[in-house]
Amino acid sequence: MTDTHTKEHSHAQVLRWIADGKRVAHRGQADSAASILRIVALEQPLHEFTLAPRRIKVGSREINAPLREAPASGGLYWIVDCDGKVRSTRWSEHVFDGGALAHGNVWATEADATAARDAWRDLMMGGE
Repeated sequence: MTDTHTKEHSHAQVLRWIADGKRVAHRGQADSAASILRIVALEQPLHEFTLAPRRIKVGSREINAPLREAPASGGLYWIVDCDGKVRSTRWSEHVFDGGALAHGNVWATEADATAARDAWRDLMMGGE
C-alpha cells in the first residue's frame, strides 16, 4: 500500500534546480551539482541555497544579475532601497518580496546589491 500523504523532501526546491540544469550557490558560492548534492546530504539549512547569479552589463561594468526566482522561504536577500541603502531582509512571500523580485531588486549577496547600486548610480550620473 502506498502512502498518498508523503512529505516533500526539505530540499526539494534545490534538487529541482539541479535537475533543471540550473547553477546553484551555497552561502553565495556557486559550485558543481555534485558538490551541492553533498552539501544537501549534510542537511544544511535550506535558506543558505540560491540560484547562482548570471552576469549582466550595466554601462561598462559587469555585475551579477538580480535573482529571477524567489529565494527559499526564510532565505536572506538584499535590496537597494529608495534612499540607495543596501539592506537585507528574509523572504516571507509578502507582497513586498514579490514586488522586489518583479522589479529586479532581489540580490543574492550584499556585495551584489552594492555593485548594482554603484553601477546604476554611475550610469545615471553620466559615467559608464
